[in-house]
Amino acid sequence: MAINLNFKSIITVTVAALAVFSIFHFSIDRNDLNFEKIVKSVVIIKTKPTRSSAFNAQHIGSGVIISNDGYIATNLHVISGIQNFVVETNEGISLDANLIGFDKRSDLAILKVANENELNLNSIVFAKKKSISIGDKVYAIGDPFGLGLTVTSGIVSANNRNTGNPYLELIQTDAAVNPGNSGGALINEHGELVGITSKIFSTTGSFSGISFALPVDKLSDIASEIIKFGLAKKASLGNFSIRSIRILHNNQLKYCGEIVNYSSGPILDLFETHERLCILKINEEPMSLDRLRLVLGNAFPGDAISLTLLDDKGELHSYQIKTESI
Repeated sequence: MAINLNFKSIITVTVAALAVFSIFHFSIDRNDLNFEKIVKSVVIIKTKPTRSSAFNAQHIGSGVIISNDGYIATNLHVISGIQNFVVETNEGISLDANLIGFDKRSDLAILKVANENELNLNSIVFAKKKSISIGDKVYAIGDPFGLGLTVTSGIVSANNRNTGNPYLELIQTDAAVNPGNSGGALINEHGELVGITSKIFSTTGSFSGISFALPVDKLSDIASEIIKFGLAKKASLGNFSIRSIRILHNNQLKYCGEIVNYSSGPILDLFETHERLCILKINEEPMSLDRLRLVLGNAFPGDAISLTLLDDKGELHSYQIKTESI
């Protein structure tokens, strides 16, 4: 196969390999549900009262205590536009909290309470990653309509549900979730966190049997990076460039992105057995520079990206490449 090297455009992607750490408690213990204990790991998020009135605090959402040293996960849309806020425990204790960082793609924000050393915080137990299946019993815990912490139940209706962002797949459940539940906990029947409730599907604004949660595996990865770096690190395949060319393959003229100027990262491993490679498809979709930017822009570090590659002998190869942090 002859590859036409007519240059059209180049995209450069840079990677810095950074280890993601975990401060969260994962458990495989199977104990009976103890809701009185579990609700201590969920908080109500309110606007901070002003000096002129101690009674004007508004309920704006829910949060989950994810570590004993005071880190709390919630949805970004819960605190968006709010300058000062407090979190209230199930025991009625109000705590000042600061925003550590957020990730717009996942609608996740991480808060940290002040003076955590003076408190006895109860962090929630994380379920094992990928441990939830369709039909599993789940419970949503949050502060619907500002009524106070409330438990509702349902089942997992679907996994890996795309709600508009093709690379952020959510848990779908029929557990009742209403305004105020956002940022609260979705737990399994063993009391372990499987997700953060994030949105509902409704034509009226109230619950209609479909709600969604950010899976715990995404939560743990993104929260770890926000806590460590103040933001979620972007996904990368390494240091390389793309030369946009057209090739004739199977008697069809196709767009192809030749990988050039590669120097580090996961992409480098491909060239242990190949001299030249050209990307035909990304995640089973035709290759384009816009597509590559979209996939990398929406992927999280550790996600696998599927590449269909054509070598200089005209042979096709398929690879699942795990991304790194940038």
